[in-house]
Amino acid sequence: FRASVQNKGSSNGLYWQAEYYLSEENPFSLFGRYESWDRFKEESDYDQKSYLMGINWYYDRNHIRFSLAWQQDRFDQNLRKELANGEDYNREERLKFTTMWNF
Repeated sequence: FRASVQNKGSSNGLYWQAEYYLSEENPFSLFGRYESWDRFKEESDYDQKSYLMGINWYYDRNHIRFSLAWQQDRFDQNLRKELANGEDYNREERLKFTTMWNF
C-alpha cells in the first residue's frame, strides 16, 4: 500500500469489555465494550470512540457462539468526513452478526 502522504507519530488507546451470563442453564449472555483510540497523541482532534452492546447465544457447551451486536463509532474533527450534501459525518452505526467456533 502506498500513500502520497504518510503521517508518523504515536498513538494509544484502551478498551473495557464485560459479559454477563443470564444463568448457568441459559445459553444467553449480554455483553458490552467501550473503546477509545487517540490516533496521533501529538495532535488534537484525532480521537475515535466506539460503543458496542449485544447478546451472545452459546451452542454445544461454548464450542459455538453466535453474536448479535450494535456498534457506534464517533470521530473527532480531523477524522470526520463531509457528505455530498455538506453534512458533517461524525459517527457510524452498524448491526453485526458474528460467529466463533472453538475446536
